[in-house]
Amino acid sequence: MDKSNQMKKDIAKFLAENNIVGTCAGVIIALASNDLIRSLVNDIVVPLVNNAIFATHNKMVIDYLSLKGKSVLDMKKFIGFFITWLLIVIITFIVLRFLFNSLLGVEKPADSTKEKKEDKSNQ
Repeated sequence: MDKSNQMKKDIAKFLAENNIVGTCAGVIIALASNDLIRSLVNDIVVPLVNNAIFATHNKMVIDYLSLKGKSVLDMKKFIGFFITWLLIVIITFIVLRFLFNSLLGVEKPADSTKEKKEDKSNQ
């Protein structure tokens, strides 16, 4: 039983010292943000640009760009991606904050700059 406690402490120390938990959260949120940004561009920005170009009635520009993209804003799709992104961020926070702290006892490492300032002031 002592060996499992030691391994738990080693894992917690490794996670805290190397900021593995924060890196994992960043990767998860970045992957979710990818879909959100693609939806923003494809469903909001591209239709606005297409409508602006077609509104000029400049045949040379329209033929050169050969715009075959969407010309209607798709707010429902964008809002769906936004809600999904928001849920992923909230769930990631809950999992990392509560489960890792309670199960592994991982605490945020002490700020080394505070310790350095205290050491200099004591000297």
